[in-house]
Amino acid sequence: RKRWVLFEPSVPGRLAKGKDFVNKQTEDDEAIMYFDYILPRIKARHPEVRVYEGVQGPGEVIFVPSEWWHGVLNLEDTVAVTQNYCGYDNFEMVWMRTRRDRKKLAHLWLRGMRRFAPLLHQRAME
Repeated sequence: RKRWVLFEPSVPGRLAKGKDFVNKQTEDDEAIMYFDYILPRIKARHPEVRVYEGVQGPGEVIFVPSEWWHGVLNLEDTVAVTQNYCGYDNFEMVWMRTRRDRKKLAHLWLRGMRRFAPLLHQRAME
């Protein structure tokens, strides 16, 4: 089983991640700390923010919409199959975010596009 929390894209990332609610002397960025300490503080100080929470059981699927903030805590031993989607329809958004946040991956991806997907490579270079 897995415990999930999701925030709509309109929620600032700093708030969803709880950056201003961490006690740096006693807490770290592990999922257990987030769910046990930081998330309750977010909810107490920002009751206006809609927080979606749930527990995923065996065989169940969770769909996380594009750009939604989310966190996951394994409640027991689990196996996960995940997929991130990048298609022609959302390529620009995914490419720009990858270039900004994961420069080494963007470089490797661009090299692969040049060889295997020249039309996408051309779009990436525009």
